[in-house]
Amino acid sequence: MVENGVNGITTKKPQEPSVNGGDTAGPVKANAKTGATGASQLKLERRLLSQLSAQTLSSTRAPGAVGEVWSLVSANWMRAWRRYVNSRGCEEDGEMDEADSLGHPGPINNSSILVSQAELNGSMNGSTSSSGRLRPHLLDGVDYSRLAPEAWQQLLGWYGLAPGQVPVLRPARQLGRLSRRLDIEPYPLRLRLAAWDRPNEQTVREFSRTDSLSDVSKEAVRLLKLAKRPFRLWLYDDAAKDAANLRPLPTAADACHRLDQLVFDDQCLLLEVQDASGCWKGKLSAGDASALKSIPPPPLPPPSWHQSQQQKVLQQKQQNSQILQQQASPYLPGVCGLANLGNSCFMNSALQALGNVQMLTDYFLSNKWKSELNTDNPLGMRGEVAAGYGRLISDMWSGRYSSISPRQFKQTLGRFAPQFSGFQQQDSQELMAFLLDGLHEDLNRVRAKPYVEVKDANGRPDQVVATEAWRDYKLRNDSAIVDLFHGQLKSTLVCPDPGCAKISVTFDPFCYLSLPLPTDRSKQLIYHLVRSDPNLPIIRAKLVLPYEGRISQLCSEIARQMKLKSADRLLVADVYKNRFYGVFSHEDYYNSINCDRDVIYVYELDAPIYSPDHTVVKVFFNTTADRLDNCFGLPVVFSAPHKGLTYERLVEMVTKKASKLLSIRNERGEFPVWWDPTDNDEASDCQPPPLFILRRTNTNLSSEVQIPDSLFNSDSLSKPRDLYLAARFSPEAKRACCNESAVLQYERHESLQASASNANRRTLSDCLKLFTAEEQLGKKDAWHCPKCKKFQCATKKFDIWALPKVLVVHLKRFQFDRICRNKIDNVIEFPLTGLDMGAWAINPQPQAPATYSLVSVANHFGGLGGGHYTAYGLNCRDQRWYEFDDSIVSPADPRSVVSGAAYLLVYVRSDLVHRSGESVELNRLTLAI
Repeated sequence: MVENGVNGITTKKPQEPSVNGGDTAGPVKANAKTGATGASQLKLERRLLSQLSAQTLSSTRAPGAVGEVWSLVSANWMRAWRRYVNSRGCEEDGEMDEADSLGHPGPINNSSILVSQAELNGSMNGSTSSSGRLRPHLLDGVDYSRLAPEAWQQLLGWYGLAPGQVPVLRPARQLGRLSRRLDIEPYPLRLRLAAWDRPNEQTVREFSRTDSLSDVSKEAVRLLKLAKRPFRLWLYDDAAKDAANLRPLPTAADACHRLDQLVFDDQCLLLEVQDASGCWKGKLSAGDASALKSIPPPPLPPPSWHQSQQQKVLQQKQQNSQILQQQASPYLPGVCGLANLGNSCFMNSALQALGNVQMLTDYFLSNKWKSELNTDNPLGMRGEVAAGYGRLISDMWSGRYSSISPRQFKQTLGRFAPQFSGFQQQDSQELMAFLLDGLHEDLNRVRAKPYVEVKDANGRPDQVVATEAWRDYKLRNDSAIVDLFHGQLKSTLVCPDPGCAKISVTFDPFCYLSLPLPTDRSKQLIYHLVRSDPNLPIIRAKLVLPYEGRISQLCSEIARQMKLKSADRLLVADVYKNRFYGVFSHEDYYNSINCDRDVIYVYELDAPIYSPDHTVVKVFFNTTADRLDNCFGLPVVFSAPHKGLTYERLVEMVTKKASKLLSIRNERGEFPVWWDPTDNDEASDCQPPPLFILRRTNTNLSSEVQIPDSLFNSDSLSKPRDLYLAARFSPEAKRACCNESAVLQYERHESLQASASNANRRTLSDCLKLFTAEEQLGKKDAWHCPKCKKFQCATKKFDIWALPKVLVVHLKRFQFDRICRNKIDNVIEFPLTGLDMGAWAINPQPQAPATYSLVSVANHFGGLGGGHYTAYGLNCRDQRWYEFDDSIVSPADPRSVVSGAAYLLVYVRSDLVHRSGESVELNRLTLAI
């Protein structure tokens, strides 16, 4: 059980810095006045970085003891810190290391991995401070890093937390009931607790998913200050606010039940304590009483579901209660997780997707597969894959386990497919394809395969050729996998030679459809144009560009769109927190710009960027009261000619270019008096002090020095190409003379007026259109024409001739070509029920119904370099969707099934989808063609 403090955990005060500046274990704080860091801190930070790289303080290192508090930190911030530590050099005599351009990471900011308070409240106008809750589907090592207590205390002491942020702390616990491994839970279970007679006075607490209801009850009694008498727990739907919707939870002998098998996240539990006379206020129905004595009822659907859906699930639960009680199983069959054996999530997701194909599962549970096991097939695997899969399905659907380890099955796969034997991440679709093929060969009813000659169509009717091809295929391949998963494709090749015009038609079986995804090879970029004339308004506009290209191409398009003089005078920068997060050269590629995150400003200069007679000056604005990197306003950029460049000339140019920021003036155009002329200081002669002073700095504002006199020498060789300046205002001058809101105002370009349309809405039908579209083969894929005896770039077309009972759809999200390698994360909309495939099957003869219902989905999160696989499955026993995330199984909202992570879709013909208590006759498992 997680103690409540910050994020449910009580934290210790960060260790104080060493007073002697020596090489100690404590953090050494940076000089708040200059921003410079001492050599001792740099040495300590590099030592910490080496320890993290060696995995001694993070990631794969297991916690040392139960209750040891580990921290989760955004991977974005950790990467920025690593770059910063690796780039820092010594600064001597005001000279700055060029590596400082990588930027100070700033305070620890976990906003990229946490749900904001506004999102949690369902409002975009509320507070954006952190709620302390992780966003769903985050990956360890990809989205966040795990830090041991000593590493976290060091970083917290050095950098602190960003405003509105809270530490993300997780205590070490013994997870699992058999292995009892020591680890942390990134996603604890958050419950709302209340007393029976005060349901609106709820207290939020976090619990481990392996806790029991006894742990929850004890904590509730303590928090709610209730009498220590017999108690009962009730599920409470505070959205309905109806006592009739209360459902009891088992409290006797509940130690054998994991908490996440009984309740789900953010559910409200009411604690009812028996009164002094031994009576209960809540009343149990006969059905509830019997359920408490046998098995726990399945969790209620999430409160966000529609009321009609709740009633449907409750009715289904009542119908299933008798069957579940007869089984006397503590868990719902099929709702069983699979332990991750080390990057084996790809296998787990494929197994869960296949396990929810009830016809295949019934086939293995009936043990009919044993009579059809083919151990002599030279193309098979001696029957071991089928036997291993049968044992695994038997355990998953026994109802005895909440999760099991598929170690033995993985070892069996590894013996016949070495690519799946190690602990490297593999592809879920490749695993499913191999498994279906292996099961087919291990269960092939054909013991001696005859020789079958492939015949050409030679102009014969399609129906004749298709029937002949399927009959020949069945002579060598006959199994339950063929009966369920195999359909038939028509492939047409046309020779492009006018003198030949050979048309080759073949009919081939398929086990799954690999569908290409419609992609728009373009990139939309929103930018802000800052003209060289400071009196002109900032313009916000949008461009549609090729997916890949250089910044020079971007500047050319901006110059064309805005009718500017030259693209050579445009500088592109990413502005974040009133400073430059990155400045792009014309040789950089713009595909590194994240359109959803980066704020792009394009500055027009008075001279070409690479002019040998000018210096590109970039100016930040800050105050003497804040840190160097705490900026305000919008940075300005301009070209300064080397000839006649002095400090006074720089001040004059900065004042002119920052006219929008310095817009608070009187009627005569003068700045208001913001100093006290009576003070006994430099201003005692009533002469105003300078509005701001200029200091030379670097890109990350980690230090500043006076502008050296050598900068104003007549020798142009001493002039730097880029000059970063900090314009420092006194707090009084900033308050009186700076209008920060003025620099944020812009005019909308007509390119933004185009409203978002359904052009980006992609459906499964769009993928099928691409799959069945005619294409021309390239030279590397040239076809050898049997008529003209030449390799030809023929036109090729696929058509679906016959549909299987179980349709597996593979969405080809990974693209590999000579230009790029990327993953497509676009949402492809697909129906959960009523998928009509009749329009895609071109067989003119009457066929079986072609309407399909979705039963499972395998998901992939992440990119090409790594990621994580999960699955959704529709359980036939209670007709509810569940999410399978390795060993963790939880109820799922059907609306979450359709997402940009969907990778494999498994559909079953609607007339063959059976419910609890039904059984499909195995003699129906034949494909009628």
